[in-house]
Amino acid sequence: MNLGYYHERPEERGLAHFLEHSIVRGGSEKFSAQETGYLVNTIGNFNPTTRLGNTKYPFANLTEDLDFTLDFISNMVFKPIFDESKVEYERKRILREMYDKRSNKNYTRNRKFLEKLYRRHPNSLEGDGKIEIVSSAALDSLRSLHQRAYSPTNSDLIIAGNLPSNIEAVIEKYFGSLSQGIDLRIRSYPRLEQLKKRLVGHWKEPQMLNPNNSEESSAEISLYFIVPPEDSPDFYALKMLSYSLGGMPISRLRKSLGNKGLSYRISSSYNGSANAGIFTINGFVPAREVGEAIKTIFDELKILKENPISQEEFNILNKNFRFNAAQFLESNHGHVTALENKLKDGLTPEDYLGAYSKLTTEEIKRVALAYLPDQDGIYALAISDPLKK
Repeated sequence: MNLGYYHERPEERGLAHFLEHSIVRGGSEKFSAQETGYLVNTIGNFNPTTRLGNTKYPFANLTEDLDFTLDFISNMVFKPIFDESKVEYERKRILREMYDKRSNKNYTRNRKFLEKLYRRHPNSLEGDGKIEIVSSAALDSLRSLHQRAYSPTNSDLIIAGNLPSNIEAVIEKYFGSLSQGIDLRIRSYPRLEQLKKRLVGHWKEPQMLNPNNSEESSAEISLYFIVPPEDSPDFYALKMLSYSLGGMPISRLRKSLGNKGLSYRISSSYNGSANAGIFTINGFVPAREVGEAIKTIFDELKILKENPISQEEFNILNKNFRFNAAQFLESNHGHVTALENKLKDGLTPEDYLGAYSKLTTEEIKRVALAYLPDQDGIYALAISDPLKK
């Protein structure tokens, strides 16, 4: 369903998530709230989520249950009755979740850091919304949001697996007569702009202190730098860089930090969704050697900028990509994800793999030189440190 917390009006902050809960537990025209609550836990794996631009209601179950599941989903999602007692029950659950989250002593600190990193970009939004809005929202507010956003026109039904030959007729049977509505899907998000200056948060974390040997306590470091989003022609090279640095067991950071005894767990990733390109390096290092670990990371970035990766390393990375893609597509979940990507940007797994195979070592060096920061450059760095004075 193309309704996420980015779609919410200021007075609706938190209602997309609240609506998801109320739909799942509140019953429908055909299935009572009690029946709905029972079925979502018994007819297969089901874990709905509300995200920035959509709400997902994913089911995974047996082919023999597909007809019934489609009937159930159609009623639950498009014809909810919002049983008042169940809605109030879900309101209490959501509020408890929100209070628990905000009771974490690092909540305010982490929120401020993320807001400085993302600034006006939608990724700075708090996904679960505002407590005062969720606690006071009337049932009519949920009904109004549902009426505005929940329609076949504003949704995608993706099915993968061992499908019956009459699947199109089954879909038409349960979804064909629904009112069409309007399309609210987000075509593009505001671009995440580069930081104006370096952002560093270095916080004391007493709970990370090793009670048996304080000098061997671990600190956590997270390095973020802003790069182009996923629609950039440099997307594939950035993905390859993330694998080279910390995406595989033999990656560069694992070697360089591991050889110095500075880290057992270190990884890197690149995410370019929502028009926000973020390259992340995260790991645990000795608290007494945080400075040396950070220097080692930037030394490795410098090497990538000055010297292209070898053809041997490139071949290993490429084979790793192909293996991961093949393994992923062996599952129904992998095929669903591939279809989601096809709907979003028109690209198939073959398109992605073809683009990776066309990369060259010189192109990866060019992208590294363009986007990997120097230690005295612009980036965001978060350090949770039990030995900080």
